[in-house]
Amino acid sequence: MKRIALVVTLLLIGWSLLVAWPVARAAELTVPDARAAMQKGNYKDAYDNLSRRVISAEGTDQLSSDFMFCLSALQALGRIEEADDFREKAIAAHPAMVFAFTSPPTGAQTVLLPENHASSRRFPGQC
Repeated sequence: MKRIALVVTLLLIGWSLLVAWPVARAAELTVPDARAAMQKGNYKDAYDNLSRRVISAEGTDQLSSDFMFCLSALQALGRIEEADDFREKAIAAHPAMVFAFTSPPTGAQTVLLPENHASSRRFPGQC
């Protein structure tokens, strides 16, 4: 009886690993795939994948634009309250990029933020 219980337990554990493994792996996107997901409107997957890389020490090959992608994704997801924390983590990971992460956006990088949010503070020379 104990053998049957052990076999059933092992089979259930093995089956759950086989089912869960592809699902967990499917959520991991490459940087180009995450950028493409952002363009297609898949903001959650884009943010989840790009933000991890932006706040890691390695960063990405287009760190400044990926940072802006992440802010845009947060806004689209209605999670703009997370923007300041994300910005602080990015600056901590890449202190040399502090200007790129704190400068007001220009042109295509413009991110619309609510006026009462801390991320929408005015910068010198900005109207």
